[in-house]
Amino acid sequence: MRYEERNTNFNCLAPVNKAFHMVVAVFEDGLLSKRLREHRKHIDIYLWIGRDGSWYGAWAICYTYATFFALQSLENVGSQYGNSNSLRRACHFLFGKQMDDGGSGVHYTSCLEKRYIHHDTSQVVNTAWAALALMHAGYLDPTPVQRGLQLICGRQQSNGEWLQEAVEGVFNRTWCVEHACIVTRPTAYHDN
Repeated sequence: MRYEERNTNFNCLAPVNKAFHMVVAVFEDGLLSKRLREHRKHIDIYLWIGRDGSWYGAWAICYTYATFFALQSLENVGSQYGNSNSLRRACHFLFGKQMDDGGSGVHYTSCLEKRYIHHDTSQVVNTAWAALALMHAGYLDPTPVQRGLQLICGRQQSNGEWLQEAVEGVFNRTWCVEHACIVTRPTAYHDN
């Protein structure tokens, strides 16, 4: 672990690996360790807030996905819409991007160009992350969440599945990501 830490460019570590290394640094060296201070300096590489209130993630569906995870994480440390300017800005960003049908849609080229680009249509996956983000933030107006949930429910198929929509993102600007929205049913096995 220490070898990887010393010999790996921090920019290339995945966010989960970063968190894991920080936990190990605390466990091995304590909260005041030099190693933990070095890690803390690089956290913003993985998750940073934009001027518009959004978070851009270098993985997956950059804007709604990263903003969802950021707001969920901030909720875990006590930040909410009522006590955090960053959360308020993020909520206004998400609400401002909500489409007329109540959904959200981020075009995958947003990941490549590092700027928010609306998709022509809303997407279930983006809508779910935006709605969850607003819920985690404690957004005071329930209307955007309700409208998003109505879109999600309206697109669910009679068999419980959702159809695959557009590509939702690009992982590390190199390959496309699609999330299957399916419901699986347990199969009953019988001994003959």
